Amino acid sequence: MIRLSDPDAERLFEELREKLSPQGNVVSAAGRQRTMELFGEPLTPQQVVERICAEVKSGGLKTVLEYTAKLDRKEIDPESFRVSAAELEEAHQKVDPTYLKTI
Repeated sequence: MIRLSDPDAERLFEELREKLSPQGNVVSAAGRQRTMELFGEPLTPQQVVERICAEVKSGGLKTVLEYTAKLDRKEIDPESFRVSAAELEEAHQKVDPTYLKTI
């Protein structure tokens, strides 16, 4: 608890603001460790997303499957990854029309 009457209150609030970064850069020690294991360097969450997106853009489905195995520890058959037209239509029918207008 930070008491406003505390002479260090301003400094304590600043430390708290840094920890609760609006950029989403708050990462646990375990998360930092996992990032190092997977990417070989300390990256921010934004840098991780940018790297994955760039690699998926250039590598396509193969890269998606590789990241699925690395991050989710799941092996997925490329054929089961595809969604049929019937499945897409069924999902489309279940979605709120307001949401569809939004996207």
